[in-house]
Amino acid sequence: ERFFRDLKVFGLEELTRNLNLDNVVKDKVYVSSQQLAKELLILEDYAFKEENIIFDETIKNLTETISKLISSDGFSQDRFKENFVILPDREFCYLLKSVLPVQPRVKLTSAKTASKYILPEGGEEKGNLWYEEFVPPESLFMSFIMDRPIVDKEKKYSALQFYEKCSEKLSLLQLGGNETVGYGWCVINYIRGLKDGQRK
Repeated sequence: ERFFRDLKVFGLEELTRNLNLDNVVKDKVYVSSQQLAKELLILEDYAFKEENIIFDETIKNLTETISKLISSDGFSQDRFKENFVILPDREFCYLLKSVLPVQPRVKLTSAKTASKYILPEGGEEKGNLWYEEFVPPESLFMSFIMDRPIVDKEKKYSALQFYEKCSEKLSLLQLGGNETVGYGWCVINYIRGLKDGQRK
């Protein structure tokens, strides 16, 4: 609902014009391809039987819609459209809490311990053990670029100018503090608007 609302606010309602989610049954699993609906669907700890899985043209249309917002790489778009699944709220919340990747990280002292270490010459060092939860690979994020004239009174850049500068020079972005271990790298796809249902 928020996705649809945001698209409408920013003038991208063309993306959702042919979608109707009024008849969605909340306790069923919806899939984007008929093949997924013909067999047992296993997602981590959950196994969904065929009678609880529904293939619906509306969901297929939804995947077509969202695929326009991701990379123009044909393989990525096709894989997304063929493997799209909408889960009931309860199962989705469980997966969010239980299956996100969690990586233990440790800072060791000179004695290679994670606890407090008293140095021979006096003083002490403290190690640290902590856990980091990561967003799964190939997650999709969406944001908007907009003007804030009340804050930016000098109007150094309009949203359009900022968009043009970024789209020319920025195609890869690293988010978070784990660049050295390979986390946080994002491919950026810019969408200025739609023409005849296609991104431009």
